[in-house]
This record gives sequence, C-alpha cells and structure tokens, in this order.
Amino acid sequence: MLASILFTLVLLPVLGPLLAHVSTRGLIRLVMQGGLRDPRKLPSELVDQMQICGTLPGHARAFRSLCLHWKSWIDARAAYPAIRLPVTLIYGQYDWSRPQEREANAQIIPGARSLVLNNCSHFSSLEKPQQVVQIIREAV
Repeated sequence: MLASILFTLVLLPVLGPLLAHVSTRGLIRLVMQGGLRDPRKLPSELVDQMQICGTLPGHARAFRSLCLHWKSWIDARAAYPAIRLPVTLIYGQYDWSRPQEREANAQIIPGARSLVLNNCSHFSSLEKPQQVVQIIREAV
C-alpha cells in the first residue's frame, strides 16, 4: 500500500523529483516491508546498501524515469513470444502483481513454467530463499 502511494507521488511534476531524492533508511524499510509477508525477513544490511545506492549520482533521476515509464513494462510483453530460453516465473502468494498479469506472462512466453510460493509476497527470495535456490537448481 505504502509503495503504491509513494510510486504515485513520484509521478507528480513538482513533488516527484523531490521525492525521488529522498532515500531515508526508514522510508526504504517501509517500502520494502510492504513487499514482504513477514517483515522480519528484511535484512538491515540490505536496507543500508539500498540507501547507499539511492545517494549515488543520477540515481534519483533514473528512479523517477523508471516510475514515469511504468506502462512500458506492460508494453514489453509484446516481445515475450520471441523468448527462446527456458523461463520459470516465480511469484509470491501475496505478490504485488495481479494474478491476471502473472497468467498473461505465463501464456505468452513459450514453454514458461509458473510457480507460486505460499505465504510470501513480492520479495519471495528474501522470505523463501532456500525454495528459490532449489527452483533455480532444478532449472539448470
């Protein structure tokens, strides 16, 4: 919820560029926790590293550009049928993505395998790292 509100605010003409420069540790933690079923799975070291990255020259502009062009993420789906490598899509049961988007991705990528990890959210690799590693090992 908080992540979607901040995302929307970053899109605003005057406020957006200012907010893109804000990289307080607490704000980063709140946004990241919004993508976790179990917020205790968020390592403090990761939040620290994300804050450092957020202060690098050009990061705020790049982040805002990413937010402003969100529709291109969906438009990119047009290129998915050209994928010729094995693909495994891994989603958390409580992922931010919508089930219809997940299904559309799985249907359009040739031979794609789609998995849902129970009791986790968008950052399933933080909540279920052993399961994610096992899925990757099985795919190789």
